[in-house]
Amino acid sequence: MKSGASAQGNSLGSLAAVSKKVVGGTGTLFGGKAEDIYYTMFRLFPSLMVENGYKYSEVRKWNEEYGVIETTTYNQESETEYTNKQSRGGTKRTEKILPGISPFVFSKFLVQNSVLVRLVDVWPDPVELINVPTIMVDLDKDLHSHYRNMVNTFETAIDQREDGYKLYLPLTQTGIAYPDNPFSYPDFSIKTEEGDRELIWSPERFPEDRILNKEKKLQEIIKGEMEEGRKSIVYVRDTGSSVEGRDVRPRLKHILEQIGAKVCILDTSSTSTNKRSEWLKKKIDKEGYDVCIVSQELVKVGLDCATRSC
Repeated sequence: MKSGASAQGNSLGSLAAVSKKVVGGTGTLFGGKAEDIYYTMFRLFPSLMVENGYKYSEVRKWNEEYGVIETTTYNQESETEYTNKQSRGGTKRTEKILPGISPFVFSKFLVQNSVLVRLVDVWPDPVELINVPTIMVDLDKDLHSHYRNMVNTFETAIDQREDGYKLYLPLTQTGIAYPDNPFSYPDFSIKTEEGDRELIWSPERFPEDRILNKEKKLQEIIKGEMEEGRKSIVYVRDTGSSVEGRDVRPRLKHILEQIGAKVCILDTSSTSTNKRSEWLKKKIDKEGYDVCIVSQELVKVGLDCATRSC
């Protein structure tokens, strides 16, 4: 509803316009940028926005006064990766809205129009939250060695390449994902100015019959749940949706089936979005599955009640 042109946002504006009283409730008023509140303010308090000199289309003016705008200027005459070989020269400017909000947004626009509450103020009888401690598992010694080699390879490339700054994010992503899947994790390469791919790092892969310490711990946990007659959901982060070889779900399904578990995988093709709860209930209650493997992004909203009932 915070978007300037979305159907939901326009519906909010229409409802607010014909209503005598409006109370808008949200747990995420800001997403980190000043513009996150701009269209919401215009839909709920248009008179206030107009009084302060804004038009509906002037979100850039709002960002200039209360947000952060990064402006980058490229000289197209220089021999860089940004060079436009078909251009006769000149400069190119790009702008990017960065996270950052002036405190004046609150004092000038929100303090007289908002009530800040805690969850317990509006939900006196919340669902009991269970504090499940994080279980620490030692990284396999040889995997730890491979991991350090990966980090050193990336850091060397970062220091030696002019475009090394592009490797910070891949280093972080690889550092998170590779230890969970040293069996089929793909090589990492970077695109060059000529459009080719240059290899940066190639992982040292483990044989398929190897079981990692973390996988052994997962088997132990699931086996204990099965012995107690409880069902389990295993949430994963890396599903390989964009890069072949990164999907860890088939591997987890295989190692859990080794201990006799009946395992299903919920993905975007399993069922329609609004039927995921019914799909999960059918798998658990009628088809007798012990474990469901699912991406945490796929069900971060909508399946928490189902997981509790399981």
